[in-house]
This record gives sequence, structure tokens and C-alpha cells, in this order.
Amino acid sequence: MLYELAKKPSIQNALRAELNAFTSTNNRIPTYDDLTSPALLPYLDAVTREAFRTKAVLLTITRAAVAPSTIPLAFPIKPTGATSVAVEPGQIVHVPVRDGMHADPVIWGEDVDEFKPERWLGEGEKLPEAVRMIKAPGNLLTFGDGCVGLFRILWASVKLFELAVQKPALGGILVCGSAQRL
Repeated sequence: MLYELAKKPSIQNALRAELNAFTSTNNRIPTYDDLTSPALLPYLDAVTREAFRTKAVLLTITRAAVAPSTIPLAFPIKPTGATSVAVEPGQIVHVPVRDGMHADPVIWGEDVDEFKPERWLGEGEKLPEAVRMIKAPGNLLTFGDGCVGLFRILWASVKLFELAVQKPALGGILVCGSAQRL
């Protein structure tokens, strides 16, 4: 997440502006509840969700069926055209996350590889139907059932540092920050 912010100063600056505006308006730093409220800090929410989408830690989510069920599919299976899959108790179901749902250009569009927090703003109109159907927190499967602990790290990093990408003499990439005045 910090790497993406370092690569795109415009996103970093917009996020910092939202966080500074909150602090100025409320005369306090955000609480945990504030940091996890899309209504209060919509751009922070969008940046975090986009980071979770593009940097998912899970390759797949695996679940075992406990009862007979039918899983509806967003897209028909080729070449059969089936739009659902029947599962029986004990059957294992694998849901591809990192290289599947979160990286599928059919779901996200041709800019799927671009870090673009704006795709999460105005969710009702912009989010693809397949994403709105995900009932996990944030409409993402990044951690299986969701996670918001990174909000605090992101807040502190953007509030206190200006992030930049540097290429060390020995190769590789380094994300570094210079201190900002509070």
C-alpha cells in the first residue's frame, strides 16, 4: 500500500488532504471508529480497499460444504454454459482471490492492474455487480472475512511522512519517507 502511495503522489496528497481536513474540522486525530467509517473518511476507505484488492494476501479461500447447496456463478462455465455448481456435504470449494476475483479484467475492466482508489467512490454506481455480490466486509475477499487494522498504519504513514520511490545503487526498490510537520 505504501509503495502505491509512493508511486502516485496525487493519491497520497488527496489522502493527506482528507486526513488533515478531518483533524482540522474535529480538533482531534481520528479514532478507530472514525478510521473505519467510509462515511467520515471516504478516500481513506477507497485507498484501503484498492490496496486490499491489488495486494491480496490470499491466493484462494477454501471452504467445505456442510449441506447440499447450489453455488450461483457470475459467469457461465465454458464450454458447458452452466451458471451454477451443485455441492454436497464434505465437498471442498476453492475461490480464487489474488489472481482470480481481485485481478479479473472481466470483473474490474481493462485497468484492473492500475491502483485506482476512485473505483470505490460512489460504490452503488461504480462497483461491478460481481463485486457487490461479495458479502464480506468491504466487498473483498482479501482476508477471507475482511480486515481493517491497516487503516491506522496508513493514517500514520500518510499523516507523518511524504512517501517516495527510490532506486538504491545496488538495485531493487525502496519506499522511503521524509517527516512532515503535524
